[in-house]
Amino acid sequence: MALFAALTLASTAPLRAQEEVRFVLVVTGGIPPYLRGELRLARNGADWRGTLAMEDRDSLLPVTGIAFPADSVLFETPLLGGMHFRGRRQQENVAGEAVAADGVVRGWTANRLSRSQEYYPSLPRFTLRQIVVAGVRTSSALPPALQALLRPGEEVDSLYRARSTAAGWRALSGAALAADRGPRALGLFDRSASRAVQQGALVAIESGIADPAVRRHFVALFHPAGNWIVDIHDAALRFAQLAQPGFRLESIAPALEVLADGAHDSLTAEQIVAAVYRLVQLRETDSAAFALMLQDSAAGPVATRRALVTLVDAYRPAFEWHAAALRFLLTERWLPAGLPAPTIAAMVAALPFPGGDTIPLLRARLIGYAQAYPHIRPPDRWVDSLVQPENPNAGAWRNRHGRSELLQVLHRLVPAFDTGTVVAEGGNEYRLTTIGQQGVERETGFLEPADVILIEPALPPLLAVQTVVHEWIHIRHEHAREAAGLAWRISRGGVATYQPVTPVLAEGVAEWESERVLAPLTDRLPLLGVFEAEKRAAMLAGSPEDSHLLGFRLAAGLSARLGEAKILPLLVRYAGDLDALARDPAVGGPGARPARSATWSAPFLVPETRFSVDDTTPEVIGTRVRVPIAGGRPRQ
Repeated sequence: MALFAALTLASTAPLRAQEEVRFVLVVTGGIPPYLRGELRLARNGADWRGTLAMEDRDSLLPVTGIAFPADSVLFETPLLGGMHFRGRRQQENVAGEAVAADGVVRGWTANRLSRSQEYYPSLPRFTLRQIVVAGVRTSSALPPALQALLRPGEEVDSLYRARSTAAGWRALSGAALAADRGPRALGLFDRSASRAVQQGALVAIESGIADPAVRRHFVALFHPAGNWIVDIHDAALRFAQLAQPGFRLESIAPALEVLADGAHDSLTAEQIVAAVYRLVQLRETDSAAFALMLQDSAAGPVATRRALVTLVDAYRPAFEWHAAALRFLLTERWLPAGLPAPTIAAMVAALPFPGGDTIPLLRARLIGYAQAYPHIRPPDRWVDSLVQPENPNAGAWRNRHGRSELLQVLHRLVPAFDTGTVVAEGGNEYRLTTIGQQGVERETGFLEPADVILIEPALPPLLAVQTVVHEWIHIRHEHAREAAGLAWRISRGGVATYQPVTPVLAEGVAEWESERVLAPLTDRLPLLGVFEAEKRAAMLAGSPEDSHLLGFRLAAGLSARLGEAKILPLLVRYAGDLDALARDPAVGGPGARPARSATWSAPFLVPETRFSVDDTTPEVIGTRVRVPIAGGRPRQ
C-alpha cells in the first residue's frame, strides 16, 4: 500500500519496514519569503525517521518529532533556528502552518513525489579532480636489449603468403600491397574474387554446424533465401530489394553518371558499389553536402534517383547486420570440434586478463579505411575517485543515473580556457584540455562511458574477426593495468595521473595475443587470419617502424625467450615504459641501456573542475590548476 496512507488515521494497515516516501516541501512567508526542499519520511518498525534537503544548503537536516495525531502530521527540523510543522492531509499531499524560532508563522505544503520522479531542491554539484595525462614515448626506437629480441621481418611476410595460399586469397606484393589492400578489404576492389573466397569459407562453416538453432541463426544472417551475404554491400542490396521489389544495382548507374558529369559511359557493378559507398560516407559525415548531391542527381530519371536513395538508405540496416554477424561469429558455437573452447569469445576469455567473455559493444564508424578502435570505460572505483560529489544531491544523481551517464556528462564539460593554453611547471609544459577534447583527439577515447569497439563496417565479418579480437585484447589489457594500479594514481595532493600505454607494447600485446588465441582456428579456417597478416606484411614493405609491426615482432621474440605464460605479466607491468621492460632481469637486466633518441609526447592537463548538473546537462562553476603538477614522465 502507499506509504502516505500510513500518515493519517484513514488507514491502519502496517507499513513495510524501511519504505520511504518523498515530498516537495515549500515554505512561504517571513524572511526569506520562499524556501524549497525535499522531505523524506520513512518508518522502521515502530520508529519514524526523516530528512529535509533544502535548496540553500548542502547538508541534510534531521526531521524529528514525527507524529500523526488524528488526521494531522507533526514534525520538527532545525530550519531557521528550529521550526515546528503541523499539517493536514489533502488528497495525496499535506498543507499547514510552521512556526520558526523567530515566532513568524509560515505556510507550507508538501506534494508527494512518486518513486520514478527525479527531483533535487538544489542542483547536484561535483568536483572533477585535476587529471594529468602523462607523456608517452612516441618514437619507435627500442632499447638495445629489446631490439635484439625482435623476430625477423621475413617471418611476417612468410606467414602472410602461407596463410593467403591456404585460404585461396590472392597475395599482393610491392606497390599493390600498399595501394590495393585497403580497397579490397572493404569490398571495393577485386570484389568478385574476394567475395568468392569469403563465400567458400561461409559454405564450409555452414556445413560444419551441427546445432539446428545455430544453423538457423547462421542462415538468417549469411544465407537468407538462398542468397549469400558476405559484407554490408551484399546486405544493403538485399535490404534495398526488400524495400523496393524489382530493385537492380544497374538501375543506379544513370544517376551516378549524372553526378560524375557523364565522366563514365558505363559503370561496372564494382564501380557502382564504390560510388554508392562514398555517398553513404558523405551522408554520415556531411549531411548538407549529401543533400546537395541528391539535388544534382535530380537531373537524371526519377526512377534511377529513387533507386539510388533506396540503396543509400539500405546501408543503415546493413550496419546493424554487420554488428549482428560479427557477434554471431564471436559468440555462437559454430567452431570445428577439437578446439580449446566452443566459441571465439571463450577463447579470448582464457587470457589471464579481467573481463571474462563479455564482448564489448560493436558500433559502426565510417572511418574510410579498414580499421577499428577501442574505447575503454574505467572501473567504477576510479570514476568515484576522479569525480566526487559536493552535496547529497550529487550522490543521489550519481546513484540514479549511474557512472556511465556521469562519464557522458564529463565529456560535455565546456572548457573555461582557450584551446592551446599551456601551463609550464617543473621543466614540463602541460597543454590544458578537457575530457571531451581528449575523447576526440585520442583514437582510443578517454574516460569513455562504455567498452566499445568502433569498426569500419565495410570490413567483412570474416576478415574482421581477428581485428575485433585485437581491439578486445586492448580493452582487457587496459583493465588489467587498472586492476594492478598501473594506469591511474592519485597523489597526496589529490591530483590524478593517467599513464598511457607505450604504442609498441600496447600493439604488441594485441597483435601477438590475437594471433596466438586464434591460431587453433586460423589453422582450420585461414581466411579469418588473412587480413591482419596482410596488414603486417604491408607495414613490413612500407613502414617497418610501425608500432603494430614492431610490437608483434617484439612480443614474438619475448615469447620465444620466456614462454607465453611469462610475457603477459611483463607486458602489463611495463606497458608504459620500454626502458623499464629492458631492465627487467628476465629480459636485459638492470644494466640494460635505454633507447637512443627516444621522443616523448607532451603531457596534457585537465584542470580541477567544479560543475553542477541540470538533468544531464553540466554547467562549469569554476576551474583551477593545482601545483605542483606531477606526471610528466612514467614513474620508474
